[in-house]
Amino acid sequence: MLVPLDVSILLLQIPLAVDPSTWLRLCDISSTLVDIAGGEVPATDGKSLFSVLKGETSHDRERAFRIHQAGGYTQRAIRNKEFKLGWNPEREMDYYLDVLMEPKINKFFAKAWRERLGKAKTDPAAQAKIDHVVKHPEFELYNIQEDP
Repeated sequence: MLVPLDVSILLLQIPLAVDPSTWLRLCDISSTLVDIAGGEVPATDGKSLFSVLKGETSHDRERAFRIHQAGGYTQRAIRNKEFKLGWNPEREMDYYLDVLMEPKINKFFAKAWRERLGKAKTDPAAQAKIDHVVKHPEFELYNIQEDP
């Protein structure tokens, strides 16, 4: 399934189609923008995904690595087209993201999070959803094509 996008860069508009399974990395942004602008793509860790964005190819890379650190919580992952293996080395600490989960913040997600926490006090199913977000096993393996 291709998802149509319309990206505006300065005065340039490019209709784009991106396969939702494509994993774009932050380091790909500069190379992609240089390629879109018609320049020579620099030799960096990133690569231009302009052909992927235009729908000319669905191939982005064989594998990608992910590092996520927030509020003292660390996650690492490696992903290919079929599987994603996550490692949560500091699993004794619950995942907590201050900018989204802090009770004193009035942002939309913080309000929704507070509502869910309130519901979890009396509803075991709601508590299970909270635990799914904040508690992770040391290793998580997902079949990207078959797992929900």
